[in-house]
Amino acid sequence: MITNKIYLHADDYGRSLNINKSIENLIKINKINSISVIVNLNKKNLNKKFNKKINLKLHLNLTDGLEKNIGLFSLFLHNFYESKTKTALKDNIKSQLTDFKKIYNKKTIYLDGHEHVHLIPWIFNFIIKNSHKYNIKKIRVINEKFIINNFKDLLNINFLRNLIKFLILRFFSHIAIKKLKNKKIKYDNFCGQLYSNMLNRKIIKKMIEKNLNKKKLEVLFHPGYSLKKEKKFFNEKYYNYFYNKKRNKEFQLLKSLNLK
Repeated sequence: MITNKIYLHADDYGRSLNINKSIENLIKINKINSISVIVNLNKKNLNKKFNKKINLKLHLNLTDGLEKNIGLFSLFLHNFYESKTKTALKDNIKSQLTDFKKIYNKKTIYLDGHEHVHLIPWIFNFIIKNSHKYNIKKIRVINEKFIINNFKDLLNINFLRNLIKFLILRFFSHIAIKKLKNKKIKYDNFCGQLYSNMLNRKIIKKMIEKNLNKKKLEVLFHPGYSLKKEKKFFNEKYYNYFYNKKRNKEFQLLKSLNLK
């Protein structure tokens, strides 16, 4: 059972056919009630008609599977200069906003970002600048409260990577929240980045207890996993990211989860 206060959320819908199928399977058995959709890669594989109870968000993608792959560091450096690439990226953002509304017949947009690209300052400022035009009503921020499941995690390289990302994203989100309030754009409480790809029942319980208050809570999962036969649709970095036992494990965890 999923409570009305909690969004059990899956990122990356739209990345490949099997990623889509695994997420759709969880929707069918009522294990997730919120997803983010990548609309600039494989439109023909998208389910165009989800149950109205499913919270649909745009998963803004500027790094993965594009004709010209751009890394996160390169995206960040564009804070400091203008270029043809930056202009093209802005056009890409506009196209994704337009396509999402058209595909899902949405008058408003809830938005987050693949690899959290939407929080990179110049990208976030561009989204805010165009928020009225595209009727963007809610944007994900990383306002997750810090937890430590086990002090041994401090010796785990995966947790330390997540912790560094967490600190950077919390800093960007602190700046972003002020701008959202000025524009009267909403955001939910959020958790799941700090223990991304490391989740178990104990961690999920601790995250929800620590982060839940009167506002709605978005709990992030990555249960969409790829198959070997889909390797041609990814570069090496993203293939290793999506064709990963941890993702299948997270799918199985969600499948067996009974949230009360």
